[in-house]
Amino acid sequence: MFTEKEIKIINQIFSNKELEFKGNLMYGVEVESSFNYKFKIVGLKERIYTGEPRIVPVIVVKLYNFKDDLSKLFFSEKNPYYNNEELLDRLYYLKNSIEYEITNLLKYFDHDLKSVYSEKFIIEND
Repeated sequence: MFTEKEIKIINQIFSNKELEFKGNLMYGVEVESSFNYKFKIVGLKERIYTGEPRIVPVIVVKLYNFKDDLSKLFFSEKNPYYNNEELLDRLYYLKNSIEYEITNLLKYFDHDLKSVYSEKFIIEND
């Protein structure tokens, strides 16, 4: 579990880091997508992990700089689900993949960390 001071330090470290996602947007779709993302820890929340309560970081993730046609299509303002939580519900595989990547990054600060909870995804187009 992180303290407020640790969260502040972690957010400062990652505030200028451009992380890159390369992978599938959906399970079973074998088209690799690529874009950048940033995240910020906005708090802590109790979650059940394998039947046990744990305190996990709550994050907000910003997706931007979409590099492939599929990502540009999904995250276009023309998509009726643009910047809507329903879009990320439909892209459950992507959401879990990004949460997994961020969890692995944060394990450098807490090796017992099992997961993060994404409170919100923000889509930013150029």
